Amino acid sequence: MPIVRALELSSSHVEQGDMQGLIRHLKKPDTCPFILDSRGPVDDPYGVFLKLPDPADLMEHIRAARRQGFSLAFCNVVEAASARGCAFLILDGDADVDPSLPTHRW
Repeated sequence: MPIVRALELSSSHVEQGDMQGLIRHLKKPDTCPFILDSRGPVDDPYGVFLKLPDPADLMEHIRAARRQGFSLAFCNVVEAASARGCAFLILDGDADVDPSLPTHRW
């Protein structure tokens, strides 16, 4: 069984609408361009897990996310996680802020 990398970041790196959109997708995960799960109860999660696609398919998934209204900030965080060799991205309000990435107040 392979060991994979995950990047856990503060949800402040994405816009509020991104987190709201991800939480809506938790109830209909087949509509999300990323495989998604919740941290905590689906009805009131405190974070989300995203399984990132293979790097060769990343831009296709990012374009789909943009078409669904996800922000450029969200897409940049996804790209940053993929560029660091991560298979998973965890967004959590209590996670650390990465000083190399912009944050949003909401």
